[in-house]
Amino acid sequence: MEESNLNFFLKILLRIFLNIIKRGAFGLLFVFYFLLFNSKNLRAQEIDKVALNQKWLKLLYYDKSFFNYKSKIKNKEYFIGNDFDRSIIDPKYELEETIKLINERSKVLCKFPARVKFIENTLNLSPFDFSICDDYQNFLKRVNLESVSIVFSSYYVSAPASAFGHTLLKLNQKSSNAQKKSDLLDYGLNFAANVDVDNAIVYAVKGLTGLFNGSYTLIPYYYKIREYNDFESRDLWEYELSMSEKEKELFIDHVWELGNAQFKYYYIDENCSYQLIRLLDVVYDSKDLLNQLSSAVIPIDTIKILEKNNLIKNSQVRLSQRERAKLYTDKLTSNLQQILVKITEDPSEFNKVKDQLNENEKVLLLDAAIELIDYLKPQNLVAKDNTISKEKQALLNYRSEIAIISKELEIHKNQNDDPRFSHQSRRAGFFYSNTNRQSSINFEYRLNLHDLLDPNIGTPTGSQIEFFNFNLNYHLKNKTTRLSNLTLFKVTNLVQLNPYKNSLSWYGELLKSPIYSKYFSENFYGFKTAGGITYKNISLLGKTEIGLVKEKPLINFGPEIFYLKNFDQFSFMFKFDYLYFAKSFYENQFTHFGQTYEARYHLDLQKSIKLKFENHALNNTFSVGYYQFF
Repeated sequence: MEESNLNFFLKILLRIFLNIIKRGAFGLLFVFYFLLFNSKNLRAQEIDKVALNQKWLKLLYYDKSFFNYKSKIKNKEYFIGNDFDRSIIDPKYELEETIKLINERSKVLCKFPARVKFIENTLNLSPFDFSICDDYQNFLKRVNLESVSIVFSSYYVSAPASAFGHTLLKLNQKSSNAQKKSDLLDYGLNFAANVDVDNAIVYAVKGLTGLFNGSYTLIPYYYKIREYNDFESRDLWEYELSMSEKEKELFIDHVWELGNAQFKYYYIDENCSYQLIRLLDVVYDSKDLLNQLSSAVIPIDTIKILEKNNLIKNSQVRLSQRERAKLYTDKLTSNLQQILVKITEDPSEFNKVKDQLNENEKVLLLDAAIELIDYLKPQNLVAKDNTISKEKQALLNYRSEIAIISKELEIHKNQNDDPRFSHQSRRAGFFYSNTNRQSSINFEYRLNLHDLLDPNIGTPTGSQIEFFNFNLNYHLKNKTTRLSNLTLFKVTNLVQLNPYKNSLSWYGELLKSPIYSKYFSENFYGFKTAGGITYKNISLLGKTEIGLVKEKPLINFGPEIFYLKNFDQFSFMFKFDYLYFAKSFYENQFTHFGQTYEARYHLDLQKSIKLKFENHALNNTFSVGYYQFF
């Protein structure tokens, strides 16, 4: 009986123990499922957060719109997700698809290293092995990045697409030995429109409306030197950027990613300068460079923003071939300059005069001749024109016979020549004017860039590049407001007379403005242009105006004399023209004499006071006012 009671008691204890185990297992199972659910939930929250991380948005070029995000990149190859239409508007979807396929070499890991490293660091993943990516590793070895410079190619008014200058990035290689490295071996990273038309009007329309695609290209830097320095005679200002090792790693990884990216190209805003700042905004994440750009972007704005954020480490200039030739020819006496003209046309002429020259004179003469041929005939040399190549080779042979080492060229460029220290491109002005004793208040606004009387620090001498300039006039007596002037563009290029090359000074202007004569004062809609020569401060031009007045065609032409003088704080000009009105709404043909005087005093680089007087037949206008650059 006692034994049966004991067995019963043991059975009860066993049931209680088993029940406790069961409850405990259930509890453990409950805790496991609870943690797993919350882990997934926390992971989802983390993904949401990472998808809106500024670095991720910048790497994918997402911009915030009213209802969602949208990427500036237009081709599906830049995205991982199979649903391209969703990828370009949904950063989270693209992030999730990237994480899913992150280990796939050809699709993600080796194609988008900057993206993978961002995910790795942000989500605390184990480091990925990029050594298996052969093409990517070969790219890193080929570029061998030491530092990055941004290059400003100076203003080139002879080509509309380059009138405001151009910017590109220079990837400076590490030096493999103790000798000074040549930057000819570096790489240039250039963003440009993929132009598919030759017609200038179609080009302008497509460039203004975003009908061109734009993309990055990585090419040897010496190609850009040849294009800008030699063919177009433009100075190259190189600004080395301050970058940490991590920033350089991110930069070169992102450059690799951009190899297949396509963007819409807009000439005014989303152009080469905009895209370079956008690329650098990925690298300098905390600087928020992109939001410092204005709505209309010109290349020099890019340099100014980098300077403002203390990202420029040092600078140097590579002179254009024209500048180099000028420095060499300026060393010559007038007698040697006359000989120079002869031997650049026929090198054999050197044999006729060499006995009359000492060794130093021969060196100066031959060095100048070699540089001058490079300036005058660069395309012929590249095209391997036998005649020009033989001429240069003959000069080189003469030079090799003289055992004197040429002195290193002295570059006379200083801070006043540096484009980054120029005035801001936008300008607004307020003026009081009086025309025939009728007073008015004027407001003037210019979108960009520079006119002949603006402060000339860091700007091209004798060049004027203006885009969208208008003047509103409020008549004090009549209390009326009207648009008195509207200039869509004005380009001026006053080139000093050159004994070695034909140098045409010219200007062109598309505008609406008043036109005065002794018979009428009306609004003119049309085009003004002039061409001629410039010697020192005086230009002698032939001028014509073609357009409409009162819906009738107007044509006039005649000579114009232009005098311009710039000092550091003061600029002055006067202009006389004598025009023959061959056709207008006024039936009779007649002539007209006009004169203009204008002076500006620059309070500093961003502020100027203007004083102007104009006389056109019976109309006399005096104005005084203030300009602010911003």
